[in-house]
Amino acid sequence: MNETNWAEIERVFDAVMDVAPNRRQAMLDKLCEGNDRLRTAVQRLLDADRDAGEFLQQPAASASTATPDETADYALARGDHIGVWAVACPLGRGGMGEVYLADRSDGQYRQQAAVKRLPTRDPGRLQRFQRERQILADLDHPNIARLLDGGVDDQGHPYMAMEYVDGLPLLDYCQQHGLALHARLDLFRCICDAVAYAHRRLVIHRDIKPANILVRADGTPKLLDFGIASLIDDSGVKNGQLTQALYTPNYAAPEQLAGGQITTATDVHGLGAVLYALLAGQPPQQLDGLPLPAAINRVLTTVPPVVSSLIDRSSPLHGHNLTDDLDAICAMALRKEPDARYPSVLALCEDIDAMLALRPVAARRGARRYVARRFIRRNRVAVAASALVLTLIIAALGMTSYYAHRAAVQRDVALRDAARVASMRDAMARVLGAAGSQNETGEPLTAVGLLDNALAHLDAELDDDPASHAAGLRMIGTIFFAMDDYGRAEPVLERIANNPSPQIPPDIRALAQFDLSQIRFEAGDTAGARALFQQAHDYWLANESRHEVQLIHSASMLSRLYRLDDNPEAAVGVIKDALRRADRHWGRNHEETAIVLSNLVVAHFYNNDMDAAQRVSAQTWAVWEALDKTQTVNALNTLSNWGAIARKRGDLVTAAERMQRAIELRQSLYGPSAALARQMLNLSKLQTDNGQLDAALTTVDQALPMAHEYGERGDKLTTALGCQRGYVLLQDGRHQDALVELESTLVDMTPSTQNDIYGTDCRVLRGHALAVNGDFDRAEDVLDRSIEILLETGEPGKPHLSLALSYRARLALYRGDADAVQRFEQALEIKQALHGPEHYQVQLLRCELGRALVAAGNREQGHQLMETATGALKSQFGAQHALYQRAQAIRSEAAI
Repeated sequence: MNETNWAEIERVFDAVMDVAPNRRQAMLDKLCEGNDRLRTAVQRLLDADRDAGEFLQQPAASASTATPDETADYALARGDHIGVWAVACPLGRGGMGEVYLADRSDGQYRQQAAVKRLPTRDPGRLQRFQRERQILADLDHPNIARLLDGGVDDQGHPYMAMEYVDGLPLLDYCQQHGLALHARLDLFRCICDAVAYAHRRLVIHRDIKPANILVRADGTPKLLDFGIASLIDDSGVKNGQLTQALYTPNYAAPEQLAGGQITTATDVHGLGAVLYALLAGQPPQQLDGLPLPAAINRVLTTVPPVVSSLIDRSSPLHGHNLTDDLDAICAMALRKEPDARYPSVLALCEDIDAMLALRPVAARRGARRYVARRFIRRNRVAVAASALVLTLIIAALGMTSYYAHRAAVQRDVALRDAARVASMRDAMARVLGAAGSQNETGEPLTAVGLLDNALAHLDAELDDDPASHAAGLRMIGTIFFAMDDYGRAEPVLERIANNPSPQIPPDIRALAQFDLSQIRFEAGDTAGARALFQQAHDYWLANESRHEVQLIHSASMLSRLYRLDDNPEAAVGVIKDALRRADRHWGRNHEETAIVLSNLVVAHFYNNDMDAAQRVSAQTWAVWEALDKTQTVNALNTLSNWGAIARKRGDLVTAAERMQRAIELRQSLYGPSAALARQMLNLSKLQTDNGQLDAALTTVDQALPMAHEYGERGDKLTTALGCQRGYVLLQDGRHQDALVELESTLVDMTPSTQNDIYGTDCRVLRGHALAVNGDFDRAEDVLDRSIEILLETGEPGKPHLSLALSYRARLALYRGDADAVQRFEQALEIKQALHGPEHYQVQLLRCELGRALVAAGNREQGHQLMETATGALKSQFGAQHALYQRAQAIRSEAAI
């Protein structure tokens, strides 16, 4: 909004405020006639002024800060009673009521409390007061002031007794104790932990500021005043009015002033403002003495000064070597746009931790020189060793470009080049993985760090050689792609795929387009994937004999597109044709042919032909053994797929063994990565099925930080890991912990994940968790909505639909609904079509159907079904396996 508009708004606002309150609406109507935008803006300021009158008064303080003048007008005096509490002295007042220090007077035990009493029966205030009391009743955290008691006093006024915090406001405490930076950050992290806890309980504070944080003498900070807090619904925003302006302007987020949605990002801004004040000694915006419209305009349009510029020379923070990082962290937390801030409080804390550990912070991600400087500072010895590695990479990339140019002339050289590039890529993975295993500090020096540095070297060293530069970018992008680090791979490959310059070799551009099409496919952008694939494929088809190798390998992506079009026969057929050409071109015992065999395994797997997938996997592994390449990247893919096949066939022990070998191999080749986290997710699922719940939880807890580091919080992978963690907790009987985990995962989900099957899976598990916690009505609503969404997805959603239907059937059984049997039969039909009649998941579902039949009065058929299913599980896994014991438990429940 420009200055002229603000001048007009301020003029009208001042004119309206000058008249009596009962005439203000009429004056507003008169001055804004025909100008709805002006009227809306002024009305928002009037609402803000009204609410500021309630909420910008003195917060509750410790008893020692109250003066006689401040205690003169309180409704209660020393000795008066509020329920069982005898007033000692006033502590403070605000729009939500008066706060008194009080002693318990019923003689049961001695206790002091801060008792907040609502002196009015205004319905709006009463509703907010009761909401605050309920929110505090649901929160139990060492850094949040606890609710002790509540009720209505003899005069009919509601009250709540809270834990009395005998301490100093945050900034006063830091100043009086002369706290250094690390001590201030320790306090800040405690408050962050409290806010993150509230968010996991679906509570937004909305008024985080230093005055609402008291610090005890022992250094324990306590977050106070949830008087304007709100609850979050499943969409991640708060319930009720989204734009109600109840705030403290000096620390308010722009969306609170502009009438935007209040989300967890609002509290991230509040924490950023608190961190700013901890460092600078003042809020991000100095609004004292400004008219309200000007104050709001400043918050919405003015960027606060960098915090380091406000640190006084006499301050213990002056001259600290972390000021650049602190400037970036504060700036990111205080961004005007909620989506541009840290995605969660945990992400803010992780950047604080990274700064203190001298690692790059996310707030400064993308500044390559900064990343390199920080890398060198942490790894002085390792960098000296890796410089030679990077030099060799640059030289190798130049040779790759040279061979790529010759490939345009001579087909045989092109074939040798393909093998050479693949060999170099595998060798680079080994070298980078080895170099990243250890440094002088004991911290991991990963392949990702070296590749980031390689990118910086490429841009500096090969800027005048576009062909070699493009070849180098494509190689590094391909390695990131192989590590499932799509966030790093995509921008690298885009620099080639979208570059029309004739100096870019068309062969390199087509390969980058092909790689990028696979990334877009994984991200769900099927239209973009098709377009990129078609560009590359058309280029290769224009000279088919010269590009036979590329056409053979591109068959894998063509197969995926056929599968997307629900044409499984064509999906398998195109790979079989590629295999015939590969056999003719290279022979069977060749690395390129083995790659095509691996693609055929995948096609059979998704065509649900597990026998064929198992047979071709054995053939592929035989080639790797013949070539002595069982420790390579491509062999890793074969091993991972082979484990997935064993799991789908019901051979869980073999599947877990293969998956563990694949994880160890990937770790040795690449170090930590998103791909490793994804494999650990699959291993955790196998460990759960095998009854190894402690191991399953440990595995997923190791994978989650890795997924956060190499992916995005709330993306598909982190959501799937959060779901798995909740599922393990459910299986372990920790039902309330599971519900908290699943709801936290839902809060963190990105918009794209919320609309994806992964998000629906999380909601399905949450519905089941609600059911086992006894909240049947909410469980029914969540499960029914999830089933409706999955029904619309068609074939891809069937595995997930079967799970949702089975949980819905259990809920019907818990409640004694007549349709429980029918619901189990629906789930069983889908599960059997997916896995075959002998699969262990099918047998377990038969046991549950049998239990439902018994409950419905069909005892003979139900017991017969359970006996057959448990017998099959015992035969397959033995009497000691968790799956058989689970089936036996279902039979026991049916017998009760």
